[in-house]
Amino acid sequence: MTSSQKDELKKKAASDESRALESVQNGDYLSASFHITAALQKYTRLGDSKKIQALKGLQVEYNQKTGQLQKHEVRIPLDDNARAELDELIRSFTNKQALADNLSRMTKSTVLVPRLEEIKKNTKNIRPITAQFATHMLVDDDGHTLAYGDFDTTWLLEHYGISFDLSRRIIDTAISRLIADDQYTHEAIMDLIVNRRLYDTEQLLKIDAALERRFADDYFSAVHILTPLIENVFMLLSRRVGLDTITFGGKQTSTRNKNLSTNILLSKEYEETWGADFCYMLNFFMYEPMGTRFRHRVAHGDIKMIECNFSTFNILFYFLIKMSLMVEVHETQVEAEQPSHHH
Repeated sequence: MTSSQKDELKKKAASDESRALESVQNGDYLSASFHITAALQKYTRLGDSKKIQALKGLQVEYNQKTGQLQKHEVRIPLDDNARAELDELIRSFTNKQALADNLSRMTKSTVLVPRLEEIKKNTKNIRPITAQFATHMLVDDDGHTLAYGDFDTTWLLEHYGISFDLSRRIIDTAISRLIADDQYTHEAIMDLIVNRRLYDTEQLLKIDAALERRFADDYFSAVHILTPLIENVFMLLSRRVGLDTITFGGKQTSTRNKNLSTNILLSKEYEETWGADFCYMLNFFMYEPMGTRFRHRVAHGDIKMIECNFSTFNILFYFLIKMSLMVEVHETQVEAEQPSHHH
């Protein structure tokens, strides 16, 4: 960058900063937050670490103060036909005699896993007019800016979130019905999981502990046991189906001691084995910074008590049971080896 370009950028950054302070005086924290982010981006390009530190604090403060304006709910009005279809779908997950059959229907249903390609198509076709002339910002619950100016990603994730929430509601309703029918019990679930013969004793004990806490209405503990366990189970089952050593960007990485991550989930090998839509869904809930980031927030103790609830347990349990039912174990006869003779 030439010195005249630097001066020009400094001027623009200072102008953004003063507009932010002006907005604060007018009590308009939404504009203040926007202008301070714009200034921050310019100071970052200039490498002005003192300014970056000072403005980061202001950015979080302004974002938090706009927090009360951020919450908006999207409702999808359902006509009678759509409602009847939805009801029929939920009935298909709950009308069998055995819990195993109902859960199997649920995990095989393609309706519960949002279809990414379809959502991408929709987001291209429905673009708000603001996308054409405004810069978009996405802020998390704590006031940190997640995205600035990346409209396509935020718009896609917003749409994806709507489909994801619909799946969660269907799962919640189906599980509520299975509970009302006395099917969904600690014992019945454990029998089903043990019968899969996929897990070792240690993992079964952890699944059992998560269920024990869930049925004691201690969702906080249940969710904290289940979240890292899903990661562990996903890696274990991936190894079992042959996804052991993966090449990422030309580097060989063994998954043996690897933690699950976006890189692994969205890799071609994993998408081919588990299905791209399921991998994306898992990533959206567990890791996506603009999604729920559930795994990271549980790991860092940032999760709020209120988020550890019936619905959260259900989606985590859906991931676990879906993985458990997607993998088949076949017993094979192993020929006894002939002792070798050494001379």
